[in-house]
Amino acid sequence: HASQESEQHPAYNNVARKLTSDLACHEIHRRPIFGFGNDDPVSVSRDGGWVQLTKPYGPFGYEAEDPAPRYVRKWRIYSVYWDENSSGTTNVQIKFELPGPIDPVFTLPRIAGGYGWRTDGYSDWFQFGSGLADDTDKGHGVAYVRLDSTAPYNNNGNVQWVEIVAYDCIF
Repeated sequence: HASQESEQHPAYNNVARKLTSDLACHEIHRRPIFGFGNDDPVSVSRDGGWVQLTKPYGPFGYEAEDPAPRYVRKWRIYSVYWDENSSGTTNVQIKFELPGPIDPVFTLPRIAGGYGWRTDGYSDWFQFGSGLADDTDKGHGVAYVRLDSTAPYNNNGNVQWVEIVAYDCIF
């Protein structure tokens, strides 16, 4: 069972449950989608494009209740990853291809460390339309990862763990 496996993962156990600087938002659901069981880390490079990460079942709908009244739903990615130092901008990005017209893309903070120097972090925020339940694409999807880099050479990145985190935010 995925939740039992995820609880054994050290990255999952060390995460505080309220990790947002926005006091109007609170975490309501956290779902590991990659990095447990037989998942091997996925490597990416500046010249490599999007690489398939996983096929999560209903990534923005399964087990996440609809937003409470007077709240909108916002999403972030929590990940354990690394990106190699560069003289340009470098970010690991995670994209979900969904049945609807919008394919969310999440950008993780730049680490700019050495090859293999991993850390963890939260992506930027994403909201479907107005953030209400009817706007959320709850269909099944495919998650991809890439290294978005302007480095003058082919630098690298790697992803070991990914969670989708849902927040309810007062509007």
